[in-house]
Amino acid sequence: MSKEKKQSFMGGAAILASAVVIVKLIGAVYKVPLNNILGEVGKTYFDTAYLIYNFLNIVATAGLPLAISKLTSQAHTQGRENEKRKIFRTAIWLFFGLGVAGSLLMFFGADQLAAFEANPMAAQAIRALAPAVFCVCLLA
Repeated sequence: MSKEKKQSFMGGAAILASAVVIVKLIGAVYKVPLNNILGEVGKTYFDTAYLIYNFLNIVATAGLPLAISKLTSQAHTQGRENEKRKIFRTAIWLFFGLGVAGSLLMFFGADQLAAFEANPMAAQAIRALAPAVFCVCLLA
């Protein structure tokens, strides 16, 4: 590996590591005021909704972005631009479909999901997080 490629790789890795640290800090900063605003009861509703949201996000995005990235980079290095565009279009539609399915499941199945988690009062919180599944899937 040439010196320029090593420097480029290290620079990219440093940027990604910095982004992860910033995201973790933001996540820690919002939790304290959120707990104070919601209170004990509201926090249980939020935790139930967030658990379901997190599960659907993992199902929809775990491994797929990495696989698509690998396929795209292979097509790019081999000069197959049409295949690269086809992979990208397929990925967009795949994540769109997963996002819509996850959001609809959370919105219309909120009562059942909340009952499954033994917290029937969390249904509104689950519905409130439903659009986030769609957004995260498209961002993936």
